[in-house]
Amino acid sequence: MCRSSAATQIVDKQGDSLQRFQWAVLGVVLLTIAIRLPSLLHPQPIDSEAMYSVVANEIVDGGRPYLDAVERKPPLLFWTYATVFELAGKYNWKVLHIVASVWTLATMAGLYMIGTRLFDRNTGLIAALFYSVFQPCGRAQNIAFDGELLMNLPIVWAWAIGLRWSSARVRPELLLSGALLGVAFLLKQPAAIAAVPLGIYLLLPSYRTSRRLLPTASVTHAAMLTTGFFGTLALVGGRASWAGRPPRGNLLDLHRPYDLVCVLEKGNLGHTGVRRGVLTTADWRGDGDSR
Repeated sequence: MCRSSAATQIVDKQGDSLQRFQWAVLGVVLLTIAIRLPSLLHPQPIDSEAMYSVVANEIVDGGRPYLDAVERKPPLLFWTYATVFELAGKYNWKVLHIVASVWTLATMAGLYMIGTRLFDRNTGLIAALFYSVFQPCGRAQNIAFDGELLMNLPIVWAWAIGLRWSSARVRPELLLSGALLGVAFLLKQPAAIAAVPLGIYLLLPSYRTSRRLLPTASVTHAAMLTTGFFGTLALVGGRASWAGRPPRGNLLDLHRPYDLVCVLEKGNLGHTGVRRGVLTTADWRGDGDSR
């Protein structure tokens, strides 16, 4: 009877602990929605969303990025916007901001996964909470669906996959991890730096010894991560080339001497970008006569 009573008490405590944790998760989610509520109620673009929408809606109309509409960001950012506008309607800012909120929650889920794998579920939840609070901190424009917010999701989940404990000599999931890091780079160029420490981690002696791996297996893991990364770049480069023009100037030429400016023809807002050949590639490089 004593053992049965003790077991029942343990089960009850575990149930109470799980229930409190679930309430904490709900609280973090509601806090995130509350923080981003101004964007959900705002029917207009926030900061850089305006200029990204110019290129995205040109793509929706059948135009080609970097030719019919020019902006210096990588292609996946515009294709992400174009996908949202294709499904929800052009310049549908409310849906765009809902997608931004879901994107944020998905990033938080990845941080929870990392924290749980490295420590425990409470640590994972705290990591997600910190992201929810501090990501939009400092400037109201930080709640915009911009490149910084976009790149965080694939980076976090790439690391969640990479940090997964496995003693297998071949880890196919590292191809996905590398691909996600490539996606992050194609959303925001500085995201590429996130691939470096993960690759180094896979080559560390402590990584090998904890999993009882040979040095060749560790090198294989790093090679799979690298293959996933550059394979993604090759696929997107081929897709952009097939669409009409490879994004060479934007992916490699990261610093421009001046901004490209135009006014959106639809609506009453000014946007950054260039439509329909206002500037040519020669003008980009400073060789053209007009600016």
